[in-house]
Amino acid sequence: MEYKNYVNGEWIETENKLDIHSIIDNSILGTVNLASKEQVDEAFYGARKVQKDWKDISISKKSIIFSRVCEILECKKEKLINLLVSEIGKDFASAQSEINRSIEFINFTITI
Repeated sequence: MEYKNYVNGEWIETENKLDIHSIIDNSILGTVNLASKEQVDEAFYGARKVQKDWKDISISKKSIIFSRVCEILECKKEKLINLLVSEIGKDFASAQSEINRSIEFINFTITI
């Protein structure tokens, strides 16, 4: 699977790519697009621009957005756990705990 970069609302592909290998068996887990300095700058300044819009979004709307993030993480939990295991060599229990803690932390901050 190839993973593109998300910049200013668009998925972009770059000339330079990097294969990500499993630490377990060296199989290719996926390919990522490597951004140039100019592309990183464009992404950074684009993010700063939309940050101004984000600050104007109500807390209740942000809460809905982050609730949806938690739903997506929950649906993709097994895949994320397996990625942590195969990509960085984390044991299954630690990977599962990390994903669960992340979901719990986001849910906790929604309630504050």
